[in-house]
Amino acid sequence: MQITSMRMDKDQYRAALRNLGMSQHTAAGLFGVTGKTSQNWALGKTRIPGSVALLLRYCVKRGLKPWDVL
Repeated sequence: MQITSMRMDKDQYRAALRNLGMSQHTAAGLFGVTGKTSQNWALGKTRIPGSVALLLRYCVKRGLKPWDVL
């Protein structure tokens, strides 16, 4: 499995959270950011860090929960 892009847009972020059964609040806690930051990612107001995109994509492809990987 190869994940080639670390860029993730707001729609991809929201879809990944939905696929993983995660709320924006849960994602914020997992990634060590505020709820407002996670909300800004979901609204496209700020860029989603590559590390967040990479982990979310990996987990979606493998059917894993992020906290099982970290």
